[in-house]
Amino acid sequence: MKALLSSAVDAVVTDAVMPHLSGHELCRFLRRHPTLGRLPVVLLSGVDKTHEPNDASARADAYLSKPIRPEELTLCLSRLLVEADGSFEDQPGI
Repeated sequence: MKALLSSAVDAVVTDAVMPHLSGHELCRFLRRHPTLGRLPVVLLSGVDKTHEPNDASARADAYLSKPIRPEELTLCLSRLLVEADGSFEDQPGI
């Protein structure tokens, strides 16, 4: 979270299960943040997607099951960044 607040990032790739903060909690933080709320988020997990929370603010833009092939992650990020770029074009002043 500190790195996201102090650095310019284009997307977030995070594990769904972490010791002190889950990936879903990180998504919730990002979605509620005024400037980070539109960052594309990819959750990586060995846990089935059926465990995804009902809270829409805790959901990622993409959910990939481990193990991940580098090409799969690259393709996913490329798609999300193109989609994000298009959504920003629709917003005046962004």
